[in-house]
Amino acid sequence: MLYYAGFTRKIGDVDHGDTVMDYLPAERERGITINSASITFGWKDHLFHLIDSPGHVDFTVEVERAVRVLDGAVTILDAVSGVQAQTKTVWKQADRYGVPRIAFVNKMDRDGANWKKCCEGIETKLGIKPLICQILVNSHEEEDKILAGTAALSIKQKREKADGSGGNVVKGMVDVIDLEYLSFLDQDSSGSSITRIKLTEEENSLKCPELYDRAVEAHSQLVETLAELDHEIVEVFFSDEVDGDHLKMPASEIRAAIRRVTVKSLACPVFFGASFRNFGVQPVMDAINMYLPSPLDRPPVLSDPGTSHSSPPLEKSKSNDLSKTNKNKVQVPLDPNAPLVAFAFKVVVDQKRGQMVYVRVYSGTLNSRASLINSTRGGYKERVNKLLQMYADQPEEIPSIPVGHIGVILGLKATRTGDTLLGTDHPSLEKSLIRKSKSNKNQSLSSLQNQIGSSADMLSTGKAAGLSDGFESPTPFSGAGSSNIRPVGLQLHKLAIPPPVFFCSVEAHSPSDEKPLMDAISNLILEDPSLNVSFDPETGQTLLSGMGELHLEVIRDRLLNDMKINATVGKMQVTYRERPGSPFVNESFVYEKEIGGKLAKAGLTISIEPLGGLLDPEAAEGQEGGSGNSSSRENLIDVSNVKSSLYKSIKDYISTSRSAPTTISKSKAAGNKQQQQQQQQDIGSLASDETLEEIESAIYDGLEAATMRGTLFGFPVARTKIVVKDVFYFGPEISTVAAFRACAGLGLHNALKQSDAKLLEPIMRVTIQCEDEYIGPVISDVSRARQGRVVSLDDSNDGTSSSGSEMINRTKIAVADIPLANMVGYASTLRSLTAGNGTFTMEILGFGEMSQNQQNNVIKSLRGY
Repeated sequence: MLYYAGFTRKIGDVDHGDTVMDYLPAERERGITINSASITFGWKDHLFHLIDSPGHVDFTVEVERAVRVLDGAVTILDAVSGVQAQTKTVWKQADRYGVPRIAFVNKMDRDGANWKKCCEGIETKLGIKPLICQILVNSHEEEDKILAGTAALSIKQKREKADGSGGNVVKGMVDVIDLEYLSFLDQDSSGSSITRIKLTEEENSLKCPELYDRAVEAHSQLVETLAELDHEIVEVFFSDEVDGDHLKMPASEIRAAIRRVTVKSLACPVFFGASFRNFGVQPVMDAINMYLPSPLDRPPVLSDPGTSHSSPPLEKSKSNDLSKTNKNKVQVPLDPNAPLVAFAFKVVVDQKRGQMVYVRVYSGTLNSRASLINSTRGGYKERVNKLLQMYADQPEEIPSIPVGHIGVILGLKATRTGDTLLGTDHPSLEKSLIRKSKSNKNQSLSSLQNQIGSSADMLSTGKAAGLSDGFESPTPFSGAGSSNIRPVGLQLHKLAIPPPVFFCSVEAHSPSDEKPLMDAISNLILEDPSLNVSFDPETGQTLLSGMGELHLEVIRDRLLNDMKINATVGKMQVTYRERPGSPFVNESFVYEKEIGGKLAKAGLTISIEPLGGLLDPEAAEGQEGGSGNSSSRENLIDVSNVKSSLYKSIKDYISTSRSAPTTISKSKAAGNKQQQQQQQQDIGSLASDETLEEIESAIYDGLEAATMRGTLFGFPVARTKIVVKDVFYFGPEISTVAAFRACAGLGLHNALKQSDAKLLEPIMRVTIQCEDEYIGPVISDVSRARQGRVVSLDDSNDGTSSSGSEMINRTKIAVADIPLANMVGYASTLRSLTAGNGTFTMEILGFGEMSQNQQNNVIKSLRGY
């Protein structure tokens, strides 16, 4: 695309390691995309902001943050493999954000390419109607007939005589909308020059009648499919000009209808080609212009106004009614003159430029040197130093980023992936800033960093965010930041971050290497919100948790090779979850400790019970406004009783503290009335809405932080219902917000100790593809050695190649649910079972229970005894 747009003078090749978008050393070494990269270029009077995202399941979060800011997407399918498991995963991500798509079926030059199978997969597996906009030529004979008398045929014949390179693939197709044959044969094999031959009944009935008939049939089928989805084209079809004749339907009307149904995500236009052979790419670029929406075509972005921590998310709501989390949404207008609203979807730490924040501007115009409010970080004020337009890894300084565009900000200090940035004049900030002013909560950088926590300090000390006074927990410092920071003003929906499934330890070679290691890790977690880093106080290890083996391998390579850190990285291990084994535990706990000469005291009654069923990470991801903290999303934390119980406890405290011996006096009634009035004033002062809200939030934060580390083996707690039953208040000087936060964490920790905890293991949905003759041993291995459950077994294709003339081996696709621990090293096993022809993909399905025997084996393996 970059070559055809005139952006580069050479077509890059993954095998040669010279592609523009895959610029990281690890990407060029492995030949895969790891990080999403952005580039801007023009094509036929349109401007593209292109984001190239990875296809491997371990880098799902890169796709997530790219899809989050897109107006439209091109889904690339393998013509041989068709719709794969990861295709479905990415498709669901695009569905979540309502992103319209077109499909490009690539590698049509390969043996076994089957475009019909791909189109069937789009409809049956992805659940959307394919609009077939092109058909391919069946053979070289057809191609020769249609090219008779053209320069393209001469080029082909000369190339065949010279080195045979022109005859190994048919480089042409029919545009069924315009009924034109497109040939990509040219002198330099770049595909830059396209020969267009109009197909008419008079000329082509003699040249190639079979191709003409197939083109007319495809044209009619396209119109019929559009008529099922779009009423406007039906009116045109029965108008006097067209009179029900498919061939009289104007191409402009067909394209307009395709655009309407594509923008509404009712259908998906499908195109074919082979990018390695340089054909079929320009029609896709034209289709992006014609069928995918611009920012003006997209519906207004819906946002949630800033709310207190006492409002839903789901974990804190009184019921599981998700509709309650969707109320009070506001629309963000696509207006260049409106107050600024921008979303930070990616952070990169550059050695020279510092922190580079990629943003999408949804409203207003972002100007250089502007002041911004980070509403996600409690209203912290940021200052823009420079604005950049990125061309992969090459920047260009620009004065502003208009509405609907993507760019990079330099100079931001506290902004993380998923944050919302507002202009200082945004109306949603007025109430929040007034409230903050009354509370004397000044948001300096130092105070904000104290709330977020210095990554190096947190990793070296192991202190848990929100917990203090001796209760330590392996605390992730991720791009999502700490939950102690209260958001203010308007909030855009954050990213959904799946839970990690693998972890490994990392240890500096010497004390002098510890700080460089901590600094490097802090930069990595700023860039990658799916990477969790924690400190285990029992073993003294720093632990890295990620999405898979490849994910952690890439992190290890960056630490040791790119950043030159002197450290040792341990072997990859499966990350588990813990859940209470007892059906019900009710724990009353009073926290009392003297800190710095001041007494802190608070009390809670907490109940915990296990939730049944398989832990589904996708359900957790779907919670709107999720913080990216997987541990909190995996539990149901109910603090709905806190305010009422706290109010009652404060009232009892005031009543008790102000009670006095009864005396007989003429003014007894007046004294009682005065005492009651004073009590009401004290209650109103100590139990104000703001105080109740702050303590409720502190209790929630303490419970959430405590779920980071279970009591059995230190794995995060999951599938647990945690309910605060009662709150005990002992006075304004000692029952502080910090006391309640520490009480919640320690109280839950004690309750979990009594619960006879059980381990949950990650279960993977594995899709295996191999030839028919090997499927028996593969299924046997899955069922016995892997302890998996086969979900389905289907044919991969109909056994014919794309030309219909050459038979290929039938392939089978097996789908199975297998514990992740049993998938370690499966790639080599599958190669052995299938003579090197088998492939597999997997994605996390959820976390399931283990038998007691399996649990004992895991604990023995982890402890070493």
